[in-house]
Amino acid sequence: MDDVIGQAQPVAWTAITEHEPVYSSDSQLIGSVAEVLGSDDGGIFHGLVVRHHRLEHSLSVPASQVDSITLDRVTLSISAQEFEHLPGYEEEASYHLGIKGLFRHRPAWIRDRD
Repeated sequence: MDDVIGQAQPVAWTAITEHEPVYSSDSQLIGSVAEVLGSDDGGIFHGLVVRHHRLEHSLSVPASQVDSITLDRVTLSISAQEFEHLPGYEEEASYHLGIKGLFRHRPAWIRDRD
């Protein structure tokens, strides 16, 4: 019984795992977590990338539409129909400050995931 109660306990967004099921506010399974969008530096949760269970593409869910996060699921504050009208996810380029140059090393912005 403790395991069931423990799974219903809210957890931080940093505990969300890939492939965690995502449910709508009307209790329908609508997909699974593909990516968590957040900032390590400030601990800011921006939202989720959810792989729709029927569609070929992933949708972007802003943090404001995430109602609850537990150990076994994420529940949104929107219905399954509203979820299907969210924008598709398009990866944004991000950069970090690093060192570039073969002979003359200098600080420069380096694109992440290169």
